[in-house]
Amino acid sequence: MTLWTYGTHGSVVDGAPGRCLYTPGGHAPGHRMELRYCTGKADQRWTAPRN
Repeated sequence: MTLWTYGTHGSVVDGAPGRCLYTPGGHAPGHRMELRYCTGKADQRWTAPRN
């Protein structure tokens, strides 16, 4: 089981190895996601939905 947490700069972090969700090409619908080591760059920043 993977435990995802929010990291610094709005990143979403895979707890064990410290990798972040990354979207090459932007956050628009249809873009693929990858895991990469966290860098803090904009392509690893996420905003949680608000109710």
